[in-house]
Amino acid sequence: MYVTKADYKGRISTVLLDMLIAEDATGIIANASRSAEDTINSLAGRLYDIPGEFAKLGTARNHFVLNMGLSIALYTIYQISDDEEVPEKVIKNYDDTINDLTKISTGKMTLNLPPAVVEDESDPGDGETSSTTGLGSRRLGSAPKRSHRI
Repeated sequence: MYVTKADYKGRISTVLLDMLIAEDATGIIANASRSAEDTINSLAGRLYDIPGEFAKLGTARNHFVLNMGLSIALYTIYQISDDEEVPEKVIKNYDDTINDLTKISTGKMTLNLPPAVVEDESDPGDGETSSTTGLGSRRLGSAPKRSHRI
C-alpha cells in the first residue's frame, strides 16, 4: 500500500478518519490506496516508472506523488459519506490532482521520477518514437513526413 493510514495525519484528523472508515478500517484504507495507485499509474505510468515509485516505503517516496495519492484516496474515502458532508477542499484537491495528472500524461508537466521502463523497443509503426533519457519519456517525433512531389 503506497498511501498508509499514518499518511492521512496532515490532511484529516484521526478521529474524523476513524469515523469515516469505522465499518472496515483496513479494507477501506486499502481500497482507497489501490484506487489512488491505479489512477496515478493510468495517467502517469506511460511516461514514468510509477510501479517503481509505488515499491518505495517511508521517506523514500516522492512526496508530490504521495500528495496526489492522498488527495485521490481521501476523496475515495469520502465517497462513503453523504455528498453534503464532503468538504470543498477535498473536492478541490481531487480536481487539482486529476488536472495535474492529465498535464503529466500529456507531457505538459513533469515528475521528478525515472522514465517508464520500455519492454519492447521495436517501432510500433505509428511513426512516433520516445526517448528514455532524463526524467520521464518524451515524444520526439510525429508521423513521417509526406511527400508532396509532383
